Amino acid sequence: MISRDLVSDWIINLAGLYAVIVFLWHLLRNRSRSRLEGSLIFLFSILATLLTFRMYSWYHHQNSLLQSLVMIPAYLLPLACLLIAESLMRRHSPFALKLLVTAGAVCFLCLDAMFGLNLQSGVYFALFLSGSLLVIGVFVILRDRDELSPSENQIIDAFSVISFLSTPLVLTDFREEFDFPVRAGSIAVLMAVYIFLRASKKEPTRKIIFLELSRQLLRGCIIGAGFWALFFHDLPINEIDYLVCCLISYSLLLLFTILDHVSARNHESAASSVTSWIAGGKFDSRFDFKLALAEIGSLSDSISISQNDLEKYNIPELKSFFHANKVTSLSKLRRNASVSEGIESQIFDILTSNGATHLLVLSEDPLEILLCRLPELEIGAIGINELGAIQKVGELTYRSKPNEG
Repeated sequence: MISRDLVSDWIINLAGLYAVIVFLWHLLRNRSRSRLEGSLIFLFSILATLLTFRMYSWYHHQNSLLQSLVMIPAYLLPLACLLIAESLMRRHSPFALKLLVTAGAVCFLCLDAMFGLNLQSGVYFALFLSGSLLVIGVFVILRDRDELSPSENQIIDAFSVISFLSTPLVLTDFREEFDFPVRAGSIAVLMAVYIFLRASKKEPTRKIIFLELSRQLLRGCIIGAGFWALFFHDLPINEIDYLVCCLISYSLLLLFTILDHVSARNHESAASSVTSWIAGGKFDSRFDFKLALAEIGSLSDSISISQNDLEKYNIPELKSFFHANKVTSLSKLRRNASVSEGIESQIFDILTSNGATHLLVLSEDPLEILLCRLPELEIGAIGINELGAIQKVGELTYRSKPNEG
């Protein structure tokens, strides 16, 4: 017979699994993916595998082979989180941190293969997993981020929140080792999906994210109290039952909030898709083109800079570069080894001094460029191909109206 504790674990786990699948689907929709999005796909693929198979392992807990197989994706979690941290920071992590994460995963995998799981090894792995998440969060916060754009710092803030909130929740998944009443690790997964979705917008900060999660937790406690009064009113007051009801309510609230965000994002993407924008737009003048950009939410705060505003730079070299590169991104420049010198350094300065992530050439003579401030994690919306189409429309508009403005 299935116990009540196991049902509670399954409900929270299924909520996390559903959120992960939805988030993965949105990431995989992007035809061109950044290194960060590739790292997120790796992490959430591991989580989807872990959440799927561990439900079976909880029910067939006497199957040692199944228990060992379920732990394989768990051993890879610190490494996947470290890859995301490196993608965010645009630099390699310290060798000692790489060694800790990699050696820990290999050691636990070998011990599991040779001796199997036991209570003591489970405690050690729980401490290793939570400690790794904490150390990675500290690494992200303490590193110098002055050279990063506001959108990059925003996603780093979100990642640091996830790292610190996940640490205590992950420990609850080791129920047998620490005697927790419910496995709440999937709530950390739900928080991660929610935070990454919110971080793909432009306004969230650590304070806003904490306030939103706290508000959801308060609502979960209120709804949990109603569930507890409805189903356990005839039993003696038990704080554990109330806690379980609150955690189930909180996980479901987070899931429904995530689905609402996804639905709104789908509607926004459909309404402001570049194809629809081009087909329905009126680009009779340069002013009309700039006005139409406001219809694309991610580009609503883009700014155009004319040649007169670029006098401190080498205009002939800029024109030569822009003739061959109509669309330039900050991440692409960072991958270039010569970004600290030459024309790339000037373009890098133009982008960073204006808090921009992408540059589109609207006109070569006289020179005019469009600076875009896209979120670091732009889920299912504007990619490099879409920016190329927008640049082409802008260039044709400016060419047909050479004397305007």
